Amino acid sequence: GREYKKSAITYLRREVNSRSSKIKKVRFVDSGTNTLIQLADLVAGSILRSTQTNKTDSDDYVKILRMRIEDVWYFK
Repeated sequence: GREYKKSAITYLRREVNSRSSKIKKVRFVDSGTNTLIQLADLVAGSILRSTQTNKTDSDDYVKILRMRIEDVWYFK
């Protein structure tokens, strides 16, 4: 809910704004209404799945994504 959104925005600004780019505005949108958000959600989910070594298909995701990934940021 509301508290999650607030803490997520604070976290992103703290972690990402320490790099060369800045997050000025964060919005939460329904992925069902925006195909680019759907794509970002798919890619993020695939990257997450590739890191879950306890999943039997994690290597499949790594193989598919490896040639396309330019940079990965690890957040805590």
